[in-house]
Amino acid sequence: MKLIKSLWLPLVVSLLCSVHLCQTIFFSGGELIPGNLGDTRLCNLILEHNYQGLIGNQEVFSPSQFYPKKYTIFYAFNFFGSTPIYIIPRLIGFSLESSFQIWFVLLSALNALAFLYLLKVLKVTPRIGYPLTFAGVSSSAFIFKIGHPQLVAIFPFFFFLAYCF
Repeated sequence: MKLIKSLWLPLVVSLLCSVHLCQTIFFSGGELIPGNLGDTRLCNLILEHNYQGLIGNQEVFSPSQFYPKKYTIFYAFNFFGSTPIYIIPRLIGFSLESSFQIWFVLLSALNALAFLYLLKVLKVTPRIGYPLTFAGVSSSAFIFKIGHPQLVAIFPFFFFLAYCF
């Protein structure tokens, strides 16, 4: 019971950050994908290729859209670090668009939780830490990055900073 009491507020803050950052997903009823027609679609394509490669339908390091060139996955951001977050919904049965939306929302939530953890390590009081988290990971400056989803996953950096302190 004590664990639930200590986690509910960070989870609520994380949820608020995710809803704010992913407004296009939540307020369209899941009909829209955040971002533009360029980078967002390329990121979705690469994540889906990684999934298809891991289940054996394609060669992992050589996306079929670049045939006959080999090892072209290394010409772009390959998402190897965040692909597991995308693969789980695909294995459950979600479509590639819905899996991308889930991936995006979970990355947003992980960013908020990691930032909260960093602030806790730095001994910032919750009274200051919760609003600071909202401003830090879902501000208008961060919303600008939605058009470039490859830049959204910053939670490893926050965990690294927490480890350093």
